[in-house]
Amino acid sequence: MDESGGVVGEVSYFRPIRMERLTLTPSVGVFYSDESYNDYYYGVSGSESRRSGLDEYTAGDSWTPYVGLAAKYQLTEKLFLNASAVYTVLPDDVKNSPMIDRDDSFALMTGLTWRF
Repeated sequence: MDESGGVVGEVSYFRPIRMERLTLTPSVGVFYSDESYNDYYYGVSGSESRRSGLDEYTAGDSWTPYVGLAAKYQLTEKLFLNASAVYTVLPDDVKNSPMIDRDDSFALMTGLTWRF
């Protein structure tokens, strides 16, 4: 649990597609965040509003859909290259926050894995 005291959850579906040295894993899902979680991260209290100049804002609960694609490529017997991309459509209770200036998000991650 984090400082928000809120509840989050996720439902997703993914299906690995294995090829010789490459595995692609498309996914689709939705995150749930309750009011406490969203208000902690996206809300603006009265005192925060006075200090920052942002409008006061109280966020409700939300459902956040996403689609993603992960790839794992075997470089050697023990070394793998990993990459993933996730596109998320921000729900109204998040994107209406005065701290947020967009309707969606895109994350790209890369890395290497060494298998012992």
